Amino acid sequence: MSAVKALRDYPKMRQTIDSTEAVIRQAEEDMAGASSPRLDGMPGKANFQAREDRMIRGIEEIDIQKKRYRRALDHLTTMLYGRW
Repeated sequence: MSAVKALRDYPKMRQTIDSTEAVIRQAEEDMAGASSPRLDGMPGKANFQAREDRMIRGIEEIDIQKKRYRRALDHLTTMLYGRW
């Protein structure tokens, strides 16, 4: 039964492994980018920590993606080669 479950998880794990690099690259680009101005003409509140907030969100996203990648890689390694 566990073999069937592992085979069912394979596409999700493979997709995680294949897409992690692109997701991390996008998070890095989002951290470095400038925020967009408001186009509705209304004055906004000044958030002097906006850049720091954006960087923190990017670092957290990268951390999450790396954890998912490690879990997926461990899962596939275990599925293909068994426990060490």
